[in-house]
Amino acid sequence: MDNEILSLCIPTRNRAEWLAIALNRINEEVLQYRIGAESLKVYISDNASTDNTQQVVQRFQSGFCLSYSRNEINIGADRNIWRCPGLARGKYVWIMGDDDSVLPGSLPYILDILQKHRLALFLNLGDLSTSGFKLPAHFKNFREFARECTRVNPHPLLAHSLISANIFRSDFFDLQVAEFRIKSNYGHMYAMVDRMTDDAGGVYVADRATIKVRNSSTDPVDGAIWPTHLEMENSWRDYLGWLKEKFDLKDLDPGKVNTYTRLAVYNEFKSHPIRILLHYGAFLRYKKTYKTLWRLIIG
Repeated sequence: MDNEILSLCIPTRNRAEWLAIALNRINEEVLQYRIGAESLKVYISDNASTDNTQQVVQRFQSGFCLSYSRNEINIGADRNIWRCPGLARGKYVWIMGDDDSVLPGSLPYILDILQKHRLALFLNLGDLSTSGFKLPAHFKNFREFARECTRVNPHPLLAHSLISANIFRSDFFDLQVAEFRIKSNYGHMYAMVDRMTDDAGGVYVADRATIKVRNSSTDPVDGAIWPTHLEMENSWRDYLGWLKEKFDLKDLDPGKVNTYTRLAVYNEFKSHPIRILLHYGAFLRYKKTYKTLWRLIIG
């Protein structure tokens, strides 16, 4: 490994415009907080782009420590994501979407936490109000984290399936496990968590958002097909079932995915009722919205 603490990896294909925005935000953080190469390096995994992705990357190479790698052929979205931990040379790796942006002050905040604690996993759960935790939360290991989720609200076990929510030890990612689980929609989760034994290090749940994720995904350009809602439910059940067995989570019920989602929505609404109404206000003119809310609230 090289000396950097954090390897920030961005898998991309034919989305140069979004990538430029993401890199510009990182550049602003590096300049403002004087973050050096000993702390952070950015890795671009270009999945055979045919647009001006390479030229965009070149514009930023003088601003911060940046490594560019391009696949000769399109290897698919999943495998391009899984390629990132192999490119990384830092102790920790953060895989970020090319249409995501780090929030102001995020990088110094993250680097400070990573240096203070011996971690296996740093978690940014996005909307922190859904977790039910008192934050920040620091758990001795992943088993302790998973047990607390089971006790308080299992939804964070699903919420951090978004790859950009996780900063993990780069040597923990098991590519063979990811390949074995490629049809699961969550190959990255199995590959990341499988080696998180009880002595692997702690789990830190952030008390602030560190990344802005677009509300709607950009068009899939790697040949990916978004799974249906039913497929996602089945994937979540399978993953929770695997966690239940691996970490001996006796009270976790993989069949209650919808119940756990309702609890997250309830926590969010309880914490920010006005914000939620404003955010989803446009949908209030549809009868279906009220039926959905009724199901979410009372089951």
